[in-house]
Amino acid sequence: MSIASSESNNSKGLIAPNTLVVFDFDSTLVKEESLVTLLEYALQDKFGDKKEIIDDFVNQIKEITNQGIKGEIDMKTSYSKRLSIALPNDKHVEKYLNRPLEQIITPQMDLVIKSIKENYPFVPIHVISQGPQPIVEFYSEKLFNIPKECVHAVNVVFPKSGSENGHEYVQNDEMLTKGKTATLEQLVKQINETFSNSKVEHIIVVGDGVSDMNMKHNGPATVAIGFGANLLFQKTKELSDYFVTDCNQLQQILIEKLLRDFSVFNFFPGPGAMPTSVLSKLKDNLLCFDKGISIMEYSHRAQPFVKLVKTVEAKLRTLVGIPDDYKILFMQGGSSLQFTAIPLNLCEPTDYAAFVDSGAWSKKAYTEAKAYLGDNAISINFKDSSQLRNHELYDKFTYIHYCDNETIHGIEKEETFLDEIANDGKVLVCDMSSNFLSRPVNIKKFGIVYACAQKNFGLTGLTLVVIRKDLIKEKKKNRFVPTSLDFKVISDADSLHNTPVTLAFQLSNLILDWIEEKGGLKGMDELAKKRSELLYNAIKESPLLECVNKELLSRMNVVFKMKSEYSSLESTFIKEGEKVGLIGLAGYRTVGGFRVSLYNAMTLEGVNRLITFIKAFDNKYHHL
Repeated sequence: MSIASSESNNSKGLIAPNTLVVFDFDSTLVKEESLVTLLEYALQDKFGDKKEIIDDFVNQIKEITNQGIKGEIDMKTSYSKRLSIALPNDKHVEKYLNRPLEQIITPQMDLVIKSIKENYPFVPIHVISQGPQPIVEFYSEKLFNIPKECVHAVNVVFPKSGSENGHEYVQNDEMLTKGKTATLEQLVKQINETFSNSKVEHIIVVGDGVSDMNMKHNGPATVAIGFGANLLFQKTKELSDYFVTDCNQLQQILIEKLLRDFSVFNFFPGPGAMPTSVLSKLKDNLLCFDKGISIMEYSHRAQPFVKLVKTVEAKLRTLVGIPDDYKILFMQGGSSLQFTAIPLNLCEPTDYAAFVDSGAWSKKAYTEAKAYLGDNAISINFKDSSQLRNHELYDKFTYIHYCDNETIHGIEKEETFLDEIANDGKVLVCDMSSNFLSRPVNIKKFGIVYACAQKNFGLTGLTLVVIRKDLIKEKKKNRFVPTSLDFKVISDADSLHNTPVTLAFQLSNLILDWIEEKGGLKGMDELAKKRSELLYNAIKESPLLECVNKELLSRMNVVFKMKSEYSSLESTFIKEGEKVGLIGLAGYRTVGGFRVSLYNAMTLEGVNRLITFIKAFDNKYHHL
C-alpha cells in the first residue's frame, strides 16, 4: 500500500482541499466482500460440485470476515485465516475481475461518485480498504474512475496456479499491521505537508465497518457516515454521525448537505448564498404544502397560502420592528421595477424628487424617474449630499431617494446617513436591496424602504416594499399608473392582486426563522462586520490587491482589484479560486476586478478560506 502521489487530482490548487472524502470498498462501493467472493471461486475450483463442503468453508470465511469488520480480531489475523482456507491463485483473481459489473457495484453508487466529481471537482475522493489491492484498484478505476494513486488497500500477492502451498500472500503490509486509521493519518499528513500554507479541514468517511467509523473516533476524520445498504452492523450505526441504508440517503447527506457546506463557498452577488439547512427544509416540504399539493401549484387565493403570506408579514414586523402605521407590500419585478413604481405613485408629473448618486443602482433609479419627471428629477452627487438641505429646490422635493448599499462599487452608507433630512420631515425612500436584514434599521426614518429578496431573505421574483400608510393614495383620474405597480391596488389586495411567486413566500418564511435563530438583525450585523473586517484586512496586507474604495466600505460587497502592475493576473485569480471551491469572485461586467459578496448566509469559514487563498496567491505571484 502506497500513498505516493495520492493527491495528484488536486495538486493544481494553490491551497489544500478543504474537504476530503474517503470511501471503504467492500460492502460500500461494491455490494460484497471482495476477498470472500474470491475465496469462494477458489473453493469451487478445488472442490467442484461438493456444495456442502464449500458452504461450510464459506461460512467459516464469512464468520472470520465479520469478526474483522466488527473489530473482534485484528485484520492481519483475519486475512491469514481466510487465505489459508482457500489458497487463491492468479487464475481465481482473473475470473473475479472478468465478472459482469452489475454483479459487483452497489446500486446507484456510480451516480453518487459521479455527482461528487461533477458538483465538487475540487474535492478529492480516496478509497481506503482492507481488501486485496489488485481487486480494489481495478474496480475503483473501472467502476468509478478513481485512479490507482487514490486507492489504498492491502498489498496481496497472489501466486501462480500450482504454487499456492507455502506461498506468503501478505508480508508486512501497513494496512493490516496499523489499520485504516493510520493510513488516513499518513494521507492527511502528506496533503498538509504539500500545502504548507493550509490544511484539510473536513474529512468525511463512508463505510460499513467499525474500522471505518474509527477513522473518526481514533483518527483525523471529522464526519463518519455508516453505510448499511449491503451489510448492517449495529456497532457501526452506533459509532456513525449519520447512518444511511441506500445511495439516495447518501446523496442527500453527503452531496446535498456536507459537501455543500464544507467545500464550496458562493460569493455570487445575487442571487446570493442561502443556508443549506433552509434549503433542505424547503426541499422536504416542496411536494406537500397542503393536502399533497406543492407550494408551486397551490392557489394563492386558498386560505393556507393567504395564512403563509400573513405569517411572513408578521415575522418581518417582529424581526425588523415595523410599526403599525407602515404597510408591507409584496410585489414582483425586482427592485428595478420600483425605480418606476415609486415616482409614479408618489409624484405628479410636475413634482420634484432628488436622487443621491452614489453608484450604479442609484443612477438607474434616477434615470427611470427622469423618464416620468423629466428635469424635475434632480441628481445629487453623493459627495454633495451633506449640503442637500441647502439645495434651492429642497423644500419642493416630494421625496429624496438613495441606495443604502451599492453592490457594484462596494459602497455602504452609515446608519445615520441623511438623518437630518428625515428630522426635517422629508420623505426618504431607500433602496436596501443588498443589505436589508443584515443590520437593525429604524423604519420610522423612512417613507419607503424597498428590497428584492434574492440577497438576504429569499427567492428572485419577490420584492418587499415597506411604505408609510399615508403615502398610499388614490391617483387622480387624469394620471395613469399601471395596476400591477399601483401601491393602492396592491395594498387593498393585501399583496395578492395577481398571482405571486408562491414558492418565494415559503422560502422567505424559513429564512426569517433562520435569522431569528442566529440572533436576529443584531446577530447578522455582528457577523457581517466580522466577515468584512477580516477580508478588508487581508486585502490591505496583500502586496497584489487593493480596494476600489477607501471609505464607506460595504459589509455586504467587498470590491477590490489587482494593483496596476499586476492587472494581468485578474483572470488567473478567478480561475485559481474556482479550483479550490471559491465561486463567484469576478467583479461586475463593466467594472472588472473582483467582488466578494458576503450576504447573511456566508460563513466565517468561507471568508477564512478566501483569505488563505489570497495569501497563497500572493506567495506564488508576487515579484513575478
